[in-house]
Amino acid sequence: MAQGHGPLHYNNALKWFMETYGWSAEIREYAKMRSWTRQTTSGWMGNYGRSTALGILEETPTHCNPHWSWTNGYDDLRIYVATDAEMAFFTLKYAQDKS
Repeated sequence: MAQGHGPLHYNNALKWFMETYGWSAEIREYAKMRSWTRQTTSGWMGNYGRSTALGILEETPTHCNPHWSWTNGYDDLRIYVATDAEMAFFTLKYAQDKS
């Protein structure tokens, strides 16, 4: 593809991640949902067990896919992967000729 086709490449990659790993929330929404989830803390509650940051969610929602997330909230388009395993699987699918 010609230069300037970044959004097309991005959306192809986004589609692949959705088909491969399932839906994931946008990274800023993902972070907010995670902050609303009950988490073990040793902060102001001391060692009294679990506390709820905002008292909204009991467990991490399925929208927070542990494998990947994405954003279009910057000047560039981004896909975030959790580990090298996800990145390796993606690069196997979309290998480029380096010669």
